Amino acid sequence: MRSWRGDDLGIDLTPAEIVGTAMGFQPSRMAEMYEGRAAVKGREARLQARRSEILNMWVAATMAGDREAQQEAITLAQRFSRQNPAFAFNALSFQQAYRAKLRNATQIRDGIFLSPKREGLREEGAFANLH
Repeated sequence: MRSWRGDDLGIDLTPAEIVGTAMGFQPSRMAEMYEGRAAVKGREARLQARRSEILNMWVAATMAGDREAQQEAITLAQRFSRQNPAFAFNALSFQQAYRAKLRNATQIRDGIFLSPKREGLREEGAFANLH
C-alpha cells in the first residue's frame, strides 16, 4: 500500500484484499492501520498543543511582567518535559517563543498575521471596512 504522496505504508495486500478493495471494501488491516495512525497523530497533536499552550502562558506572563505566572509556566513545563521527553522544553524554547511573538506582532495588520512571503494574500480581505 502507498499513501497519496506515494510513500510505502508497510502493508502488502493479499490478492483477496486487492479484489475486495476493487469492489469497494476496505481490508481490516488497512482500517486498523488508519485507526492506529489516527491515535498516534491525535496524541501528537494534543501534546504539541499543550506544549504551545505552556509556551504562550510564559510569553504572556513575561510580556505582562508577571513573575509568579512565569514561574507557574516553568513548573508546568518541567512537569510536561518529564512526562513527555520527546516534546521536552530546552533552554532556548522560551526565548525562541518570546522572540517569535515579538516578530509576529509586527506582521499583524488588520487582525491578520501573514509571513512576508504571503503578504500578497492580504488583498483578498481588502473588502473589509476596518478603518
